[in-house]
Amino acid sequence: MKLLKQTILTVASAVLVTSAVTAKTVDTSSQEKDMRIMRGILESSLKDAKEDFPGRPDIKTTYLADQGYLFTVRLNGLGSFGIPGVASWDGGRLELDIPEIIEEAFSAIEYGDELAPLAEVPDPPEVPDVASELLYSQMSEKSREYQEQLRELREQQRELRRDIFEKSRDVRRAKEDDLRRKAEKQLADTKKALEDAKSTYDKKLKAYRTERQSKQINRSKSAIDAILQTVCDYGQTMRYLDKDEKFNLLVRGAVTSEGESADQMFIFNQRDIMQCKDVKKLRKNALYYTL
Repeated sequence: MKLLKQTILTVASAVLVTSAVTAKTVDTSSQEKDMRIMRGILESSLKDAKEDFPGRPDIKTTYLADQGYLFTVRLNGLGSFGIPGVASWDGGRLELDIPEIIEEAFSAIEYGDELAPLAEVPDPPEVPDVASELLYSQMSEKSREYQEQLRELREQQRELRRDIFEKSRDVRRAKEDDLRRKAEKQLADTKKALEDAKSTYDKKLKAYRTERQSKQINRSKSAIDAILQTVCDYGQTMRYLDKDEKFNLLVRGAVTSEGESADQMFIFNQRDIMQCKDVKKLRKNALYYTL
C-alpha cells in the first residue's frame, strides 16, 4: 500500500511538472505596441472630427491571444437635452428634471378633492433653472422651439388648474340653482380646456422626443462612421495582427437605428482591415451585433 501511494504521488508530480513545462507563454509586446499606436491615431483623428464625434474619445485596448485586438470606444456627449419629467445624461453630466409626482402632490394639497378626477393629467414640470441655460444653448433651433412651446403649455395648464379651483369654489358657494348651473357649466368647460391642453402638450412632447431621438441616432451613426473611417485609413499600421485574427471594435453608449441605447460590437477580418479602401464595404463585411 505504501508503495502504491508513492507511485501515485510520483505520477501526479510528473503530470504537474509536464504541464508547467508545456504551458504556452505568449509575448504580447509587439501586439501591445500595435494597439498603442492605433489608439493614438484614433484619439487624434476623433479629436479633429468634432462635428462627427461628440465628446472626448475614451479608448481602451486588449489583446486576446490567437483571437485578435479588442478596441473599446465609449461615446460621450450624445446627450438627451433635458426632456421634461425624465432624468437625462448630457455631455457626461446627469441632469435631473423635477418629477411630475411632486407637482401633482402640490396641486392636490392646494386644490383639494376637486382635482381628483384630473389626477391622470398631471401638471408637467419645468426644467431646473440650474441647467436650463446651458441646455438651451446646446439645443438645435427646432428643439428650442419645442421647449418654448412646451413651457407655454405648462403655464397654460397651471392657469387652468387655478381656474378650476376658483370655479369649484363658485359652485360650492352658489345658493341659487341658476347660478349653480352656470358655475358648473363654467367648471366643466375649464376642465375640458385643461384636458385639451394636456393632449396638445402630449403631442408636442412626443414630437420633441422624436426629433431628439433622431438627432441621437444620427450623432451615434456619425461617431461610429468616424471611428470606422479612421480604422479603414490607418488599419494597415497594425503589422502584428495575424491573418487568422480579428479586429474587434466594441462601441459603448451608442444608439441603434431604432433609437435604443445599446453597446455595439463590430468584428472585422484582418484582411478587410489591411486592404480597406471603402469604409462602407468594410462595415458591410463586418460581423455586427448589439450587447
